[in-house]
Amino acid sequence: MLLRLDPSSVDLGKTGVHQRFYGWPLTWTRFYGEGRVFYSALGHEPSVWQDGRYQRILTNAILWCMRRSP
Repeated sequence: MLLRLDPSSVDLGKTGVHQRFYGWPLTWTRFYGEGRVFYSALGHEPSVWQDGRYQRILTNAILWCMRRSP
């Protein structure tokens, strides 16, 4: 897990919010067969795509999936 939601930033009593012992993963990586997988739950808002930090995460994720160094 690379990024996890800060539980203090959400209303945990809200309907439909299910707590998990591992928290709320926002980005993670794993190996699948001989490949690599990157997942991100971020990017639903247009402003996120303009954030340099998010752009850096995506760039590094693409390079990692391609087995290249950032």
